[in-house]
Amino acid sequence: VSKPEISVFPHPILDQSQIDVLGFQRGESVLIMVENLLGQTIINKQLAVGANGAASLSLTNEIGAGTYLIRASSQAVRLQKKVVIQ
Repeated sequence: VSKPEISVFPHPILDQSQIDVLGFQRGESVLIMVENLLGQTIINKQLAVGANGAASLSLTNEIGAGTYLIRASSQAVRLQKKVVIQ
């Protein structure tokens, strides 16, 4: 079983990136939130983890340039990662 993590590719985000949460339990529900540094929630999506143990979300630069915090949480796991949108 792989360790849960947030993967963003490509990073920094120029036009469009893929956010993947990996290492979760199949069928588990994961909440993915993208927040700005003021703590305002920009994206709030509940996703189901697939058979591969991952859930994915596309992120575009439409939310504006800056630094954002990605949070992924399930009942058992809480992760966060800082990303830059150019």
